[in-house]
Amino acid sequence: MKLDKKDYGIIIIGIILGMIFTEKVSQIVWILGIIYFLHKYLWHGEKYEHLSDDNIEFIDKEKYYQSLKKIMIFIDIYLIIKIIIILLTDIYVYIGIEIALLIPIITIYGDSLSRKYIKSINGEEIVRNRKFIKNKVLTAFILVIFVGYTYTYLSNIKINSNEIKSNNYSYSLTYDDNKNKVVEVKSKDDFHQRAEFTKKNISYMGKYIKYSKKYVYMNIVKEYCLVATIFMFILAVAQVNFKDRKKSSTSVNVFLILALVFLSIWSINTNNFQYNLTNYFHEYVETY
Repeated sequence: MKLDKKDYGIIIIGIILGMIFTEKVSQIVWILGIIYFLHKYLWHGEKYEHLSDDNIEFIDKEKYYQSLKKIMIFIDIYLIIKIIIILLTDIYVYIGIEIALLIPIITIYGDSLSRKYIKSINGEEIVRNRKFIKNKVLTAFILVIFVGYTYTYLSNIKINSNEIKSNNYSYSLTYDDNKNKVVEVKSKDDFHQRAEFTKKNISYMGKYIKYSKKYVYMNIVKEYCLVATIFMFILAVAQVNFKDRKKSSTSVNVFLILALVFLSIWSINTNNFQYNLTNYFHEYVETY
């Protein structure tokens, strides 16, 4: 891969800024960097060819690069939305996963364009017809187990106005023996808070309940996504032809994308959720 010399300086500056500033700022810096490099090297066909040593014989070079710009627009929109989410919320994931998620998306789209507009690469003809699913029986078996797990997991979740509960996380709004309202938050790692409504803290309990629900909701979702990620990676591996990767089924990238989507949700930084909940509890809610 051949980059302009000044771009190595941009990469170094980006790394330094990422180390100096907060996680939120560093995420935005890296996303802006991705947009810059994608536009510089992929928006124009000449730059794209400059990056590769492959000898590409096109069927229709102009349409290939026009179509490549369409995925660029999609990625721009996706990354801009990510920046907005980072600015307005505390929900963001590690940028490495975002990059990993974009790669199979571009690969799927690129393979589709290659079959339409490229005749050969380095003298080797492009494979026009590929199986969508490989190892159908094994794939169906894994999918059945995954659906069964999903049904069981969702069935064990209880949600209503006064309670959110899974096997490992719970929020509840109940009454104690003295008819006072009590909020309890529990998690599998022995995290436990119990807040009783009093005259001193009643004005703060609404926000505390909001923090509590957000904390429990996000952890329940993350717990499911971790298992879903494992299933999707197994399904992706089941589609690979290890003797000839070029003959792997096209669904390998579909399952890989799903795996990375679940992984990105699981990797959402919830430290702020627990920090806000605990800090607010000790500052405004806890009674002695």
